[in-house]
Amino acid sequence: MPYLETLAEKQAKLAELQEVYDRAIAGETEIEISDTSGGSVKYSNPNTTNLRARIRELENQISAVDGSTPPSRRSAVRIYYA
Repeated sequence: MPYLETLAEKQAKLAELQEVYDRAIAGETEIEISDTSGGSVKYSNPNTTNLRARIRELENQISAVDGSTPPSRRSAVRIYYA
């Protein structure tokens, strides 16, 4: 994947991947996204696990640049009995 230099490019890519992810979990197998320059990208049978990983990576990169807190993720809670 090419290096995204600007915050705006990272935010645009994040929005694109979030849309692909949402459509993929809704059951679409062929997803075409058009960008503002008139180009388009087609995703065939997107892997939602890989999409989520890339979305998280971009969220972390964006938060590092703009100082925001990345969205929280739920983790398993362990219960210990004494």
